[in-house]
Amino acid sequence: DLSSRRFCVAECPGASSLSADTSVAFGLVEGDAQFLLRDGSDGDNCFSPNSRRRLQPEGEEPRLPCFYPTYPTLDVLFKCVPLPPANLTLAKMHGFPAEAKAFTLAARFVAAPIGALGDTASELQVTWPLILGSACFTLVLSLLWLALLRYFALCLVTTIGTCIMTGMLGVTLLAWDKAGVIFITQGTALESVLASITVSASGAYAAAVGITIATVLLFLLVVFFARRILVALRLIQEASRAVAEVPTLLVFPLTTLVSLLLLLGLCATSSLYLASAGRYDPVLGAYTHAATLAFKGACADDIVEASPLSVVVDGKTTTAAVERDEAERLCVVAQGNTEEAKAAWRQKVRSLIRQGEGATSVPPASEPS
Repeated sequence: DLSSRRFCVAECPGASSLSADTSVAFGLVEGDAQFLLRDGSDGDNCFSPNSRRRLQPEGEEPRLPCFYPTYPTLDVLFKCVPLPPANLTLAKMHGFPAEAKAFTLAARFVAAPIGALGDTASELQVTWPLILGSACFTLVLSLLWLALLRYFALCLVTTIGTCIMTGMLGVTLLAWDKAGVIFITQGTALESVLASITVSASGAYAAAVGITIATVLLFLLVVFFARRILVALRLIQEASRAVAEVPTLLVFPLTTLVSLLLLLGLCATSSLYLASAGRYDPVLGAYTHAATLAFKGACADDIVEASPLSVVVDGKTTTAAVERDEAERLCVVAQGNTEEAKAAWRQKVRSLIRQGEGATSVPPASEPS
């Protein structure tokens, strides 16, 4: 099964290529690379049903070489995770089934290469400059605010309080205008806006009374707590003055922030390595130690009990047995859906037979009837 081939490479391929020279440079070759055809044909492409290696009689030695075309991958935790091909042409070149149904099924498996781990890693690769820049900007702005707060704390609180009271008063007047008691919006653009609000006369009057009570209560609270607010402002100004006179006080929150970031980084890195423990499974699009635990049980039991499964290819029926390990892989891919897992297995067998590998690629299997 060509999907089970794994290679150790110095760097992950980043682009699609059918060139044997490119594959040799990455070390994606089976057999002796010096005997590869370098004429630009696909005579030695491992995925080609007409490659010399596939047409070579079984057991003949030495085995002819073949190369695997390169395709875009993502370097995640020292593993080259495949990215889904963009169309059927690239899918065929990468070794995916060329049929639309099979391609859709296969591409879905690798759309999120390592599940939530892959999504997180790929998003961080793109967004980390924005996250870091936003954090630094926020930190600088916070420190600047702390240092300059003593100069405009009183003005800021006064301005905000005035804006809130003015806004509440304006809403109150508009409510009474809607109730028909006063007519301050007559002949203005606000008149049509108020007219578009559908509410009964009694409802408008009740809303105006409620808003008026809220405005009066807010005004009384401001008057009653004015002295306390001024005391709090004086405390803020004194604290800001102390920070300005002893700048080293700013180091304390910075050291706490850096310590928390280091701790979070350590936890995130450890979690990523734990989540990626094991071998990457290109069929599942996940790491086997993490993925194969998800849907073992009833789904895999049902598939094994129904084995061998019948497969219809071009009007002919063949049967293929499903091993326990393969059943568990299928159940992970299908998220526990037994029927979908069986459909994926039949599609895989059908693709292998049509690619020229026949039922012998899926042991044990019976002769087509």
